[in-house]
Amino acid sequence: MRLTLGYLSDDLKSIRNMFAEFRHGGISLGSESVEALVQRLDELVILARRFEHEISRREWNDRAAADRLALVNEQSAAVLAAMRDAGRPQGDGVVVPFPGGGRS
Repeated sequence: MRLTLGYLSDDLKSIRNMFAEFRHGGISLGSESVEALVQRLDELVILARRFEHEISRREWNDRAAADRLALVNEQSAAVLAAMRDAGRPQGDGVVVPFPGGGRS
């Protein structure tokens, strides 16, 4: 199964077109034809789920990156650097290093 959006829409269109001419009747499917159609639709469902998951993953990662950028800024880094320098010994584990924030 190819993993492209074009394949998904093209295959769905092909299935629709096969049945479009029989909108008003005149089709009879045997069990083998129905089974082949069901298997083809199952493959398309799997493909659609893969696309949904990939889109969801990308949206989730984009939101996480935006949240991270909103949190890691000069002001927050300066506050954390000041906390680190507030008489605590290095490496005491009280303040976790902040990504992207160096000491002032």
